[in-house]
Amino acid sequence: MLKSPTEDRLTLRIGVASLLFATLLPSHVTAQTSTRLRSLFNKSPVDRIVDQLVENASSFRATLPSITAHETIESDASDGWLIKRHVKAEATMRVLRKTPGGPLEESREITVIDGKPVKPGKHIDLPTNLLGGFGSLSNFFFTSTNRHCFNYSLVPRENPDGVLELQITLSPDAASLANCPMEWARFNAVALVNSESHQLMRLEWSIPNEDAVPFHRWPFASVDLAPVEVGDKTFWLPTTVIGRSINGKARADWVSHYSDYHRFTAIVNILPASP
Repeated sequence: MLKSPTEDRLTLRIGVASLLFATLLPSHVTAQTSTRLRSLFNKSPVDRIVDQLVENASSFRATLPSITAHETIESDASDGWLIKRHVKAEATMRVLRKTPGGPLEESREITVIDGKPVKPGKHIDLPTNLLGGFGSLSNFFFTSTNRHCFNYSLVPRENPDGVLELQITLSPDAASLANCPMEWARFNAVALVNSESHQLMRLEWSIPNEDAVPFHRWPFASVDLAPVEVGDKTFWLPTTVIGRSINGKARADWVSHYSDYHRFTAIVNILPASP
């Protein structure tokens, strides 16, 4: 196989660096380093992309501070006959880390319904509801504990435009592996990935209705993400989240858009002590 001059220079640099490094370290350390290097260079392009997605998702879970965002919502539900509800709403979406190093928890406070303000703290039932756009989908596919459950393959694109497309299906060996979601064995997922940063740009999944309904899952869900500055750091955060369910004539839809991200701050009023 012919190599380009660039590839030859890269190979030479790596070889020289490894040789110099080897002269400075004990033999058992150099053996471990060589094993890691062989493992890295023996990996397929798909494995390296998934490795980066897993690392990015882990970093997101560990470093995202508590944040809030403005959310606009369209929520629809219809039985296909007499009942049909359509609601436009606005909300404050909060993604909070209640303890240092703890999990991120989503909550939503509806502030406007069909153009009318909602009293703070009032509970609102929308025709449909969707939570989990801030990490649940990506955590499902891109964690070190369950990546072995899935097959990932690159899909050729006619116009790549800086985007890689990954097709995700359940591994044929999943039934014999730990932590694999066999109840959703017939799902299909697609991930669009930035080709330079390997950050997740879009993730969507679909699953037959009969598999989704017993577990209260949307048969189709997607999340689109974009880079957002929060403080002095940049995170890839949701811009649009969609859920869709079609079962005969019955249909449910959810579309939400996010903007105006900023760090969550809590105001604490300290009252004077009682006499």
